[in-house]
Amino acid sequence: MSPWTTEAQREFLQSYVSSYSEAAVQKRYPKFFAGLYEKWFAEFPEDDASGDLTDIEDQPKSKAHQKRYNKEQVALRARLAIVAAQTGTEV
Repeated sequence: MSPWTTEAQREFLQSYVSSYSEAAVQKRYPKFFAGLYEKWFAEFPEDDASGDLTDIEDQPKSKAHQKRYNKEQVALRARLAIVAAQTGTEV
C-alpha cells in the first residue's frame, strides 16, 4: 500500500508530532490546528472544487465553512496519528 503523503509531507507532519502531543495534554487543539493548517496549506496548497486555490481564512464563517473546517481537523488528526504510528511516537 502506498503512503497517502509525499516524503516532504511526511517529514512536515513528523515535525509536529511532539507539538501535537503537548496540545493534546493541554486540550488546546484549536490553537494547535490553526497554526498547523496555516503552515500546511502554505506549504502544500490544495485545489477546491472549482480548481482555484483558495484561502479559507478569507471566506465567511458559515455553517458550511465550519463543517468543512471540522472535517479537515479530523482528517489532519488522523494523519498525525498515522505518522506517529509509523515513527513509533505517541500522540
